[in-house]
Amino acid sequence: MAFLYKTVRSVGSLSRTFPARETRVIGPLVEQLSNRNLDVAAEAAASLGKFTCPQNFLGMKHSKTIIEFRGVPPVMRLLRGNEQSKLNGLVLLCYLVSHAGNSEALEQARVFTALEGVDRPSIAAHPELKELMPEAMYHLNVYHSGVLTERQYNGH
Repeated sequence: MAFLYKTVRSVGSLSRTFPARETRVIGPLVEQLSNRNLDVAAEAAASLGKFTCPQNFLGMKHSKTIIEFRGVPPVMRLLRGNEQSKLNGLVLLCYLVSHAGNSEALEQARVFTALEGVDRPSIAAHPELKELMPEAMYHLNVYHSGVLTERQYNGH
């Protein structure tokens, strides 16, 4: 398991070197989000966070790829784990929302509700989340209000 953990970490460190069409790397990382070893799963979330962070100019494309590979449900499960898996999962989820807030997969996973329910002291303890959480919530609010308005307008 130590080898897998280090491999996942190394791939994350190289995240800026992979082109957007290179999905052979992201797919296996998304699979590791469901690893039984919570440390490996948390490290996979951290690595994917490097693919989706604003400093990676391909972050938006990588975010959409992660969602296409059904990465949202395992990230949501990480939020129920230990402190490290929660932190890594929240950071990744915020990046996904910021880049692809209009995704049906995010709506189906009830990401908005999950982010609303995050313990505020845990956000305060992590400076990175202080900025990411409000931005993600803003993106979700904008999307949800647009969807609700569109549904009301179309009579759904």
